Amino acid sequence: MEQLLIEQEIPYELLTKAEGFGVQKNWLSIFARKVKEKTGKYQIGEFVWENFNDEVQPALYDSKAIDEYRKCKAEPIYIFDEGCRHCYLCNVSALPEFAARSGDIYIFPVSKSWTLVYSHMGDTYFLRKET
Repeated sequence: MEQLLIEQEIPYELLTKAEGFGVQKNWLSIFARKVKEKTGKYQIGEFVWENFNDEVQPALYDSKAIDEYRKCKAEPIYIFDEGCRHCYLCNVSALPEFAARSGDIYIFPVSKSWTLVYSHMGDTYFLRKET
């Protein structure tokens, strides 16, 4: 993932493991809240992005997800991978897009108002924070 940030010239700070797990925990409490309420756990499949389905946690999908993401204003964002092995805080002037990627990528702003998730399967999901 770090290579993607370098290629797009995105300023970033690699967070410590503890900081990264804190970011992921915060993300789960916001964007997997319905899953937790319905199932008693934050993850229903092998991968967290599998939470995003119409039965448990509806989200915009693929082109609709990207369209909504593009409407968001640029602000500092967190980017982490599945399992939060790597977590970055990025100060961006424009929101990045990772069309050519491998692995799962979770993005959300420090305002915690939305999230965009790229899956290793090529799917993209977008979800706004419920108020």
